[in-house]
Amino acid sequence: MKNLLLGILCLGIMQSFAQHQLTVFSEVGEPFFLEVNGIRQNSTASTNIQVDGLMFDLASVRIEFANSLYPAITRGNLMLKGIDCPSYCATSYRVKANRKGEFVLRAFAATPIETAPPQSAEVTVIEYHSTPLPQETTTTVQVTEQTTTRSNQPSVPANQGQENISMDVNMGGMGIDMNIDINVNESNSSMNSSTSMSVQETTTTTITTNPQTQYIPAPTPAAPPCTMASSDFNVALESIEDKSFSDSKMAIAKQVSRSNCLTADQIKKIMMAFDFESDRLDFAIYAYRECADPDNYYKVYDAFDFEMTIADLEEAIH
Repeated sequence: MKNLLLGILCLGIMQSFAQHQLTVFSEVGEPFFLEVNGIRQNSTASTNIQVDGLMFDLASVRIEFANSLYPAITRGNLMLKGIDCPSYCATSYRVKANRKGEFVLRAFAATPIETAPPQSAEVTVIEYHSTPLPQETTTTVQVTEQTTTRSNQPSVPANQGQENISMDVNMGGMGIDMNIDINVNESNSSMNSSTSMSVQETTTTTITTNPQTQYIPAPTPAAPPCTMASSDFNVALESIEDKSFSDSKMAIAKQVSRSNCLTADQIKKIMMAFDFESDRLDFAIYAYRECADPDNYYKVYDAFDFEMTIADLEEAIH
């Protein structure tokens, strides 16, 4: 009895600390910043980031590359809980290049958090936080230096006449003002000259920062606009499976998809009724536009035998 109570207690403690785990890694080798629910999680760009302590099943995710030449990747309702996870899940996504050379985010794996292997030292592990990282500020500092030079020339005997000369010189760019006054007095037989120069130089120093995005709560998934009852779906599935030729199966399957909002699980079951990988791919592409829960479409991947087919589907629907 004591052992039973102890086991229940340990299980309760483990459940209380268990949370979802999200890992995003870059197959293309480009470091990035990861935002979850509008909050940047890493202060330094990395190619492999793991975020622990996620207490929700869906998240808004944005990937901003350190190299600004690559556009950011945004996913509205990213699934953090896979079909094989009874409670909390360790889900991983990968950044890869599609056939057009564009960077895309694709689901990679989902395992129960209890059986998830430890991460290697190359992975940046971060505890999820819902408040922005400390922000740097943009500061402009202006330093003005002013130099004044004045010189008085000694009296020099004049040869003739009386003459006053005034000259102003303004030079742009560095803010230089120069005034020259020359007085010639014949009666005093002397010439006095005075030169005054004022130089102003302004130095500006700017510190640039990356502002943080405001916190945006994880969106609540909307209810599917329509669904097909399980009993009606089972009848339709039996009708598809009873047909001997692929063309007949495809015709019925597409008609069912057009007339009903099938879930990803239902689409997967219809795909399994086809014998050939190419037929499964064709139906998966066709049924995606009518899927009631497109964010769960990764579930149909299990109906494929080859990894390349999954890539073909991802490229066709995104």
